[in-house]
Amino acid sequence: MSLLPLASNRDYLDQRFGSLTVLSTWTVRPESGTMHLRCRALCDCGSIREYRLNNLRAGRTQRCLRCPLRPKRTTHKFDERVRGRWRRLRKRHTVAKTWENFETFQADVGSFVKYHTVRPLDGTKRIGPGNFEIVRQAADAVFGPTIRVGRRDISQKQAAELLGVSLQRVHSLMKLRPVRLRERLAEAQVSRTQSHPTSIRVERAAIAARENSAWRLTTTFPLQ
Repeated sequence: MSLLPLASNRDYLDQRFGSLTVLSTWTVRPESGTMHLRCRALCDCGSIREYRLNNLRAGRTQRCLRCPLRPKRTTHKFDERVRGRWRRLRKRHTVAKTWENFETFQADVGSFVKYHTVRPLDGTKRIGPGNFEIVRQAADAVFGPTIRVGRRDISQKQAAELLGVSLQRVHSLMKLRPVRLRERLAEAQVSRTQSHPTSIRVERAAIAARENSAWRLTTTFPLQ
């Protein structure tokens, strides 16, 4: 690999690109590959490093990698989740002009509760300020379609735990062999009932007790 000085070296000396000031430049011509320009630059924080000159000129590099003067990130994981909802909303619906800006959307909608989504009140109008509501997502959208086994509907997650397989495997069986999946789940339920009859009876009794307690609370009248 040969290093050649730039013919127009003076054109970039002492030039600023963001927080970087160019100190020297040269051409790198590798034995195999494309010739490119490199430079040594001084960052405002005091560090001196080598960079590709094209990255500085294009604005891709404006300061050193671990610059202490780099502005701190103000967005959090919560903001990114809301931003993702905003992007998906713009794909599904025609949004008002004010909601083309994420900050305005976030100010209008506020905080998102898990498993909730935004939908228009009037589907014939653009979704935006005054024409939206935050509702809980349907169970199918959150946990995926349920599976009917006997008289019960179980979620895909419960099916995966019952069979001891991954959730992706349950997805695959639902598409390719749904009848076989229901048969295996029915067999697993019977096997579980036979191997743990006492624990299942206790669990059912606890559920019945909770339901009975809730009924008593809703039917109790205040003392006169």
